[in-house]
Amino acid sequence: MNDYGVKMEIGISTVEGEVTASPSKSQTHRALICASLAEGVSTIYGPLLCDDTEATLQACKSMGAEILSKSEEKIIIRGIGGVFSIKEGKIDCKESGSTLRFFTPLAAICGGKISFFGRPSLERRPVLALLSVLEDFGASVEYLMDVGSLPFIISSKGKLSGRQVKISGNISSQFISGLLFALPLLKGESYVTITTDLESKDYVELTIDVLERFGIKIHRTPDFRNITVPGGQVYRASEITIEGDYSSSAYLLVAGALAGGERGVTVRNLRSESKQGDRRIITFLKSMGADIELEDSTVTVRKSNLSGCEIEVSNTPDLVPVLAIASACSKGTTILKGIRRLRLKESDRVESTEKMMNALGCKIGVEENSLSIRGGIDLSSSVSLDFHDHRFVMSSSVSGLVRSGRTIVSDPTAIKKSYPDFFDHLRSLGGDVTTISNFLGKILKVSVFGESHGKRIGAVLEGVPKGIKVEKEYVQKELDRRRSTTLLTTTRREPDTVEILSGLKEGITTGEAIRMEIKNRDIKSDAYIKGKGLIRPGHADYTARQKYGSVFDYRGGGFLSGRMTATFVAAGSVAKKIIATRGVRVLSHIVQIGTIRSDSNASDEEIENAEIQGVIKCIDPEKSIEMRRAIDDARSQGDSLGGIVECRIVGMPVGVGEPIFHSLESELSEAMFAIPAVKGVEFGSGFTGAGMRGSENNDPFAIRDGRVVTLTNNAGGILGGISNGMTVVFRVAFKPTSSIPRMQRTVNYSRGEDAMILVKGRHDPCIAVRAPPVVEAMAALTVADLMMISGDI
Repeated sequence: MNDYGVKMEIGISTVEGEVTASPSKSQTHRALICASLAEGVSTIYGPLLCDDTEATLQACKSMGAEILSKSEEKIIIRGIGGVFSIKEGKIDCKESGSTLRFFTPLAAICGGKISFFGRPSLERRPVLALLSVLEDFGASVEYLMDVGSLPFIISSKGKLSGRQVKISGNISSQFISGLLFALPLLKGESYVTITTDLESKDYVELTIDVLERFGIKIHRTPDFRNITVPGGQVYRASEITIEGDYSSSAYLLVAGALAGGERGVTVRNLRSESKQGDRRIITFLKSMGADIELEDSTVTVRKSNLSGCEIEVSNTPDLVPVLAIASACSKGTTILKGIRRLRLKESDRVESTEKMMNALGCKIGVEENSLSIRGGIDLSSSVSLDFHDHRFVMSSSVSGLVRSGRTIVSDPTAIKKSYPDFFDHLRSLGGDVTTISNFLGKILKVSVFGESHGKRIGAVLEGVPKGIKVEKEYVQKELDRRRSTTLLTTTRREPDTVEILSGLKEGITTGEAIRMEIKNRDIKSDAYIKGKGLIRPGHADYTARQKYGSVFDYRGGGFLSGRMTATFVAAGSVAKKIIATRGVRVLSHIVQIGTIRSDSNASDEEIENAEIQGVIKCIDPEKSIEMRRAIDDARSQGDSLGGIVECRIVGMPVGVGEPIFHSLESELSEAMFAIPAVKGVEFGSGFTGAGMRGSENNDPFAIRDGRVVTLTNNAGGILGGISNGMTVVFRVAFKPTSSIPRMQRTVNYSRGEDAMILVKGRHDPCIAVRAPPVVEAMAALTVADLMMISGDI
């Protein structure tokens, strides 16, 4: 688990509604390879864009194919016509077993030297049997580490000819599929004898189906024991539309069976005649007693009383994790047979299934080739599930829909491997899905949760000293300072009523973690839903979607929205009370809006006593009026302004800050840059000091009232990363609001084309106006943590 990443919390929910199935990953892999080998230009409509298929797409480019266009709507490829020109290349398979096993046979016949590598999880997946067959064909394999695993180099010289080969069918059907892509290009016929029963034979049938669409002929016996591949064939360019993915849809169908509402969960674009083996999820759920309705290419599942049964999963191993969840929520015992190959997946999925069931309080028996799961999941306790495996992340999330206890899933971005839209689909069906951030702080640690358009936002503060007086009314007062109440701020009117769920008793901290929640009341998501594929200039839409997939809720900026700063203020109000016990207080005021700047040389007392002039906290009333006019002018022109907030930490003792990498400046800067829209931080004289002479910038020392002070404060109260006892002074620059109601150039990410956007919604014309309490909160959290580290608290 990456401790710096986000987590997901899934709450008890009723799910219902309709979604379109995610495109088939298996069919997308196969179509990409066939299109790349074909003569001419092929179009793949509705492909799945995920980490695995991206690995295959890049491998296609490495082998010489030209990607003419790529989007969620279609991928257009000019193939190599079966003629390899590559002499030396590298293929990064990432975590994709399909990419590894499909391209090794092609590398063996290309006449060049191809290096294969990937992520650690892929190194443990077996490939030796396939490589041994390729060596029989005349290719050479150089292992760079362990024999039979990544990384390795495949080399071939000259034109290879078809021959008879034998290979086991009970390790991976991908071995056979990989051979079927390459053998048609050889001179002469090839004969493949499968020495055992072929497990997951549906995937080989799917491979043959896609090959036929590109003009390749494959002959097989009904039992798949013998396959004949004529040589000298030519891949023909084709058009293919990718069907919906049963493997991914299984999670939503099980969710419907466990937590479906009256309308149930309907998944569209699931072809009943599909070659996908995981279409059997419908049969399996029916055998457990699920209420399922089939109509054309749609499947609807309603909440059902499931009963245990016996299920053969040797041909559908990817369904085991979610079937385990269904079994845990069923009456009686379910036996899943044919699980042996699960140990050879991204993780040891037998071990991971056992771990998941134990965490959920469910009894599970593990045999060599079967699992027995006794229904009776613990619905009330809170659990934290840590799996770097996409199928367990999604299965664990489904379990959270029926549990009253908190279900926290670590490493949720693993879904990008196969089903990037999973959390979007779960949200759209009514699932209570909440993002949890990483931590700020070492002893006093804060994490926040929620999204701009989710059900709630909140903060969890750990390491709070016992016995600190923190009234709920004070926390609410701090939140009210940040609220939007005038025309100078957003028209989104959130009451921001705080609920303190733990850590306080009669207004006194108990020493336990303080959990605070704020319900989102004024949500309007239509504009975001309609413009989902458009990337808003200045926002993190593109970067966050690339990094997090649907873990990032695109509506309103998700967990990267300025809305989340309410949670900073709630947590910071507690920190203010902590540092106040040592006489430390945090002040702030606005010193600049747009080009209008006020005097920043005011005393601490002037700032503390300054009245807010029409929501702008500026000590100069005349400048405040000018600032308001400037904001109104920008807003009337469909534009926005930036600003600067100055913060002062008064009463700091000497010695706070931990050089070298945890200096007071660096820790405060880290906290400030966590605030959305912050683009700069300067301390003391800051950038102005760069234009001064040393004689001007140095602060003279003196003794006053028996203590060492400086007569000026160009250092901003910090020397060598350590507080010097003077007021800490720093300024924070906020960029102009990115969301502006005027036409701007952008791209349509879904379509892969240039576009124009007019950002709609409700936004602050100047973010800096409501920023002072946020800056103060983050400063208080940082200082409280550092003072606890240094022993001052």
